[in-house]
Amino acid sequence: MNELSSSEGVFTTAQAQRLGIPRDALAHACAAGRAERICRGAYRLAGTQSRETDALAAIWKLTDPARFTWERQAA
Repeated sequence: MNELSSSEGVFTTAQAQRLGIPRDALAHACAAGRAERICRGAYRLAGTQSRETDALAAIWKLTDPARFTWERQAA
């Protein structure tokens, strides 16, 4: 999750699954306070800087939740 968060900032459940992180691990991280749920299907790590644009980034990423930012930029 650390690598995903450092490359994506806000990340989706689908992105996490592509890297082998199951949904229950995300739920456990949220319950333990290591991750924060921004909206359904979008998260960020608790220790990262919160930005005013996090909700907007989450909505944008959820339009195609499995694709990483670099994949979108390359297209």
